[in-house]
This record gives sequence, structure tokens and C-alpha cells, in this order.
Amino acid sequence: MCNRLFLKLSFYDEIDGNHEFIAKEIENNEVVNTTVILSVASERNSRRGDFIFKKSDDGSKYLVAKTYGGYRDTNINYRLVLIDNNLDTVLADNNTIISKVKRGYTCGLLDISLSRKGGIVLVVRGIYREVIEKTALNYFRIYTYDASFNS
Repeated sequence: MCNRLFLKLSFYDEIDGNHEFIAKEIENNEVVNTTVILSVASERNSRRGDFIFKKSDDGSKYLVAKTYGGYRDTNINYRLVLIDNNLDTVLADNNTIISKVKRGYTCGLLDISLSRKGGIVLVVRGIYREVIEKTALNYFRIYTYDASFNS
């Protein structure tokens, strides 16, 4: 059990063009340490993407995921970091989900969760819109990370 107090926050740094998730350790009402957990450069301000945060059921781990799209394609990129109570990295990964369809296709991270045993599940949804036929097709992809990295 960790007895340290952390203020965790995300922000967009307009000067550097980075999206950051940081943790500030607080003692006696003062910030004593700042740790950058995740930093992602953004191609454009309009393509910043989203941070997603999840806490494990027992409160011992914290998952930070960042999704963002490319400017010239419809791919979705994600980075995730799983940290423990001491801000030590348990797992870090970076991946690109490639879309072969370039027009009428949008892709996004629908959900991310930590299982009871410590595994990670990501659900990605793609939507293809056929303008002429006025229809939409939904595609779902599920990505998993085994809990064995937690032991």
C-alpha cells in the first residue's frame, strides 16, 4: 500500500505540441516531485485525440491510454502505460491500427478496461459510411494484453 499522495493530470502543451499525463507528488501541501507518465507529440492541434484513464479493482494499478489519429490517413494510434502505486511502469505499449479504407471511414477507441486478474482489454470501433447508399457499417476489433506481465 502506498502512503504517498499524487495529483494526476493531463494537459496539452501548446508550445511543444505535446499531450502529457503527469503525476505531482504532494507532501505538506507542496509539490515535491513531478513525473511525466506519458507524452505524445501531436501532428496538429485538431488531431489531439483523447486520454482514457482506468483504475484497477484493487486500486493498486492505474492505466493511462492515449488515442490519436494521423493527419493524412484514417489510422488510429494508441499508447498505453500501466503504472503501480509508486508510479513505476508495469507495462508500456505503442500500436497503430491500420485502416485500408481512406474515405468515409472513422476509427476510435470505444472502451478500455482492466480485468480482475490484471489483463487489459481494448475495444476499437470503425465506422464506414457509404454516402451514395446512405448506410453505415460498424467494425469492432478487440485487443488484449495478458495479465502475466503483472506478476
